[in-house]
Amino acid sequence: MWELNLKISLGKLRVPSGFFKRIMEDFIELPIQSYHATRLLKINMLHRDPFDLMLIAQSIEDDLVLLTRDRQILQYPIQCLEA
Repeated sequence: MWELNLKISLGKLRVPSGFFKRIMEDFIELPIQSYHATRLLKINMLHRDPFDLMLIAQSIEDDLVLLTRDRQILQYPIQCLEA
């Protein structure tokens, strides 16, 4: 939500009406924990975006599938669904 709202406020992203309500119904929020931040020390920094790096770390640590259309993220050893 953090990154989505930043992109919306910068005019880089538009979402349909009811988008956030739908997200909150279908997804759970994943807090940033210290073990996620520690994982950053162990991953190859192919990507420089701090938001994306945290998502990658969370994906690795919590064995999650990451939805993305970012080609750089697809280079990491994580499960991804292309958006």
